[in-house]
Amino acid sequence: MSKVPSEPVRLKVVYKTPEALLTYECDGHTLERAVPGLVTLPESTEEVQAIVRACRRHGVSFLARGAGTGLSGGAVPLGGSVIIETARMNRILRLDPEAALAVVQPGLV
Repeated sequence: MSKVPSEPVRLKVVYKTPEALLTYECDGHTLERAVPGLVTLPESTEEVQAIVRACRRHGVSFLARGAGTGLSGGAVPLGGSVIIETARMNRILRLDPEAALAVVQPGLV
């Protein structure tokens, strides 16, 4: 059983009930499953940093997850990992049309 960080990281959305965690037990590759210890849905780089720091401080592994549609099993949270779900990180941070450059958050599809 994993150690889940006990101090709060100020997030709007955190899933920790058994029912909610089942949704995140696998990605599109459904042959391998593992229930995460906690699922976080940060909206900023600062929130991701706080989550990673809390996990490191408590010796808890973490897993970055996008849409969960991968077919390789890369988003399976082994050992009760904390999932850092990037779907809410969906903003355009900077556009530079002349340079054909867009800086976006990882959840922007």
